[in-house]
Amino acid sequence: MGLIEKKDLKLDYDWSTQPGDGPIKKDEVDSTLFNSESGDDVLSLLNKYAEKKESDDKQEVLKAEDLISSDLPKDLNTEKDVFDWLWTKMGNTKKT
Repeated sequence: MGLIEKKDLKLDYDWSTQPGDGPIKKDEVDSTLFNSESGDDVLSLLNKYAEKKESDDKQEVLKAEDLISSDLPKDLNTEKDVFDWLWTKMGNTKKT
């Protein structure tokens, strides 16, 4: 289980899935399409961020949720692109 759980998220997300759309657990950030309105996508990305940052500070990681909802450029649509943007936006040096 990751640092952040569904109940920790501050915003409302779409948690529905389409047929064949089950969440795939993977440890690495990749070129999977990212949807900032999908709870599964946001939760997964936040936990990957916490893991790479080696953070156990939920409040810090939830600041990343705020950034995704308010500042995410519309042209970033893969998990890797969003992660890299978030990593830099949160003041970290490139680590992916």
